[in-house]
This record gives sequence, structure tokens and C-alpha cells, in this order.
Amino acid sequence: MFLSCPTVLSAKKIFDKAKSILTIHKMCEARDYLITLVSLKTGTRPGALENLKLQEYFNANTDPTTNHKVLLVPQHKRQNDGPAPLSLDDELQELFNIYIHEIHPQFPLPRGATIFLRSDGTSFQHGCISKRLPEFWKKSNVRPDIRV
Repeated sequence: MFLSCPTVLSAKKIFDKAKSILTIHKMCEARDYLITLVSLKTGTRPGALENLKLQEYFNANTDPTTNHKVLLVPQHKRQNDGPAPLSLDDELQELFNIYIHEIHPQFPLPRGATIFLRSDGTSFQHGCISKRLPEFWKKSNVRPDIRV
């Protein structure tokens, strides 16, 4: 139901057209979809996504069994336990590639070092990215009675 709702279908179209120049609104819609999908598929906490840096994406190792990228995020809530692993399946890997190579460079300069940026191109402040997932979920109108 979630994957076929108009909000998700609109975001998927943005990824399909990412090679063209996008509005800030479209870039943020794509960003919020990717944040939501990563959180739902991997269970990754928002803080790890908030601190995920481009360099960590480019330095990611590949799991020899699945051939999927595994990103290690050193800055997160439980960083004393080591970096938070973020394993990308085929769909997430494809969306990340599009986002990083086509959408991210369109955010305004100067850009923050993180992958997920605010509409002004800066990195999210501590605790702010966690608002993106419930907002996207609410827009999807799938079970609006539940806060995700």
C-alpha cells in the first residue's frame, strides 16, 4: 500500500528524471523518500542517517556474499558499540547512486559533508532529520493514525 501511494510514486518519478534540473521541492521530496525507505528497509536510526557522509558512501565495502554495499557510520547514538552498519540492497543501492550522482550535486552551495542535506544545502542539525520520516509517512496517507 505504501509503495503504491501517490507520494511514493511521485518520488520514484523524480529519481527517474534526476538527470534533469530539479526544483528544491523535488530534491527534498526525493531525499525524504530515500530517508524513509532506508529507515523502513534497514531499521537504521535517524541519527545514523543524519551523520552519513559522502566519504563514508564512497569508502563503503561490498559484502562478498550479497554484493551489496555496506556503509559504516561512525557517528550515531550508540557509537561506543562501533560504527552503525547500513547494508544497501539492490533497490537502495540504485537509489543511492542516483541521489549521490544526480540529485545531491543540485543542492545549493556550499553543501554540507553529509549525504542528506536541508533545502539550503547545509547538513541537518542534530535531531532534525528524524522529522523527515514521519512527515513523508504522513504525506503518504497510509495509516495516518500511526506515527512512524
